[in-house]
Amino acid sequence: MLEAGKFFENDGYLNQADETMRLYSPQGIDFWIRTENLVEDMRKLFGPELIDYDIKLNTNSSQYLEDLSFWFTSNQLRDLYSKNPIWAETEEKVYGSLIEL
Repeated sequence: MLEAGKFFENDGYLNQADETMRLYSPQGIDFWIRTENLVEDMRKLFGPELIDYDIKLNTNSSQYLEDLSFWFTSNQLRDLYSKNPIWAETEEKVYGSLIEL
């Protein structure tokens, strides 16, 4: 299910990555703020002088295995992108390329 881009919402609804991306209408968005690059993106958007503070790590965050090859094979990842073309198009726009294993 995950390798097809499908997931359950809290209410039990089976959602899909492309359905979620349709909510954001990527064609109308000029700038994306990426959570993993939050400070860098905020500085690009608002200027370095507006975002100048000490960065503190979230000590309450849970640990997870970041190595995607643990979760997906190369074929599964390619299949995930092919089944979710809106997501893939947005990821390529925001990050410059798709992830390859």
